[in-house]
Amino acid sequence: MALLAGRTIAAQNARAMSLITRVVAPIARRAAGGTAIIPAPAGSGLLFESDWATSTGTTDAALRDTDKTLPWDTANQGSVGINLNVIATGALDFPTTNVLEVTYRVRAGAGPPSCECEILDGWTVPPVNGSLYYRTYYRNSIADAEGALAFPSHHPIQAEASADGTCAEWGWKFGIDTDGTYDTIMDMPNAQDSAYRRVELNGVMQKDTTYILEWQVKRTASTTHEMHVRIGDSNASQLWSDADFVSPDGGGRTLADNPVISTTSASPCLEHVMVGNNGPDWGELSTNHLVYYGAVMVRDDDWAGAFA
Repeated sequence: MALLAGRTIAAQNARAMSLITRVVAPIARRAAGGTAIIPAPAGSGLLFESDWATSTGTTDAALRDTDKTLPWDTANQGSVGINLNVIATGALDFPTTNVLEVTYRVRAGAGPPSCECEILDGWTVPPVNGSLYYRTYYRNSIADAEGALAFPSHHPIQAEASADGTCAEWGWKFGIDTDGTYDTIMDMPNAQDSAYRRVELNGVMQKDTTYILEWQVKRTASTTHEMHVRIGDSNASQLWSDADFVSPDGGGRTLADNPVISTTSASPCLEHVMVGNNGPDWGELSTNHLVYYGAVMVRDDDWAGAFA
């Protein structure tokens, strides 16, 4: 199953010709079935995007991607060293020219210092029955030699921004294994049924491999929402979706059950995004490690789909 933008020509007959003009050559074809990937239309639903194309380096302009209409609000290097750096993509298998390189730095007697790019109150929350759609490309290169690193304090992609520490709408958590893989969790502390507060991917994500992460927050009432996710490879061919994110309670429940999630303070937290390392409480590392981000996007009309 290909990871599409959400709209299809068949479902939008009245706008078929308009959609056709937006479709570029396929970014990739899935090995099984050859399904073309259709990028998201560049319509009015775009709220925020950052591909770090402004420049490479560690300047404020490069890190915040200030050539964009709406750049990141802040780029925090952390308390020790230079931990954020925009570099050329090179052989990292991202679809963008540049990527954000994030260092998990050795710090004497403590875990790596927190560093992040974040945007706070960047857009208007959609009405009830409306949605926000988020996307980032992600590559984890934390070496096996560091040992197993637990996920509870490691939520480097999240709704919470440093200026608002009360948000618990969603957060991607990653636990680091020693066999070339890492565990992936969508954390939803406000799920009304506690069985869904942490749903775990029933699949294996590989280190030194680039993925596209997408997630939808659909408002179901003024103070509740649903969460939907999908993960694809670097060509945006879909690998996993809601039914693959399983409750750890053993009851077979998944994100496809549409669990109800309470929305903090009637939704302001949905206006935030943060990417970085979040300063996990892992203790002192043996060496520095790297992860990478690219093509962050937020929309309110449809899944972002493949970068184009």
